[in-house]
Amino acid sequence: MSLVPIRNLLSDHKGIRKNQNFIHLSVLISVWHNLVGAQISSNTKVVSFKNGVVKVAVTSSAWATELSAIKHDLILQINNTTGNSKASLRDIVFYVVNNTTESDDIGKTMAQNKPVIKKIPLDDDEKFNLEKSVSCIHNEHLRDLAIKVTALDLEIKKGASTKD
Repeated sequence: MSLVPIRNLLSDHKGIRKNQNFIHLSVLISVWHNLVGAQISSNTKVVSFKNGVVKVAVTSSAWATELSAIKHDLILQINNTTGNSKASLRDIVFYVVNNTTESDDIGKTMAQNKPVIKKIPLDDDEKFNLEKSVSCIHNEHLRDLAIKVTALDLEIKKGASTKD
């Protein structure tokens, strides 16, 4: 076994943590609208995820107050939906966007959201191909997160492509 400088291990760990934060943010953004519904979604925007804390911009202090009152329920719902048994989401911070232009942008962005799309589960072949495509990721946790994010994305795309 060869010796590796600690600074190399720490820099590798920081890179993994940064990727995990990005993956968690991606998952959260993709499920937010379905979890909170159209009315809340039209007044909020998921902005960042770091170290278990998600920051959500809201259009008014009333929304920040109301959402803060139910944030523990939202955290449980998000962790259950994303399958994070380790409860990777620990807190949600709601903040009011002071700049009216930025607030209008949130409203416009969320107003453009399409109706909730039905997710269609992946079949066995699709699951096999997905797992094969991420097999090159050596970190088990990152590989599992990549599978979750990609599977969710594919399920949503399958649902969007079907005509009811």
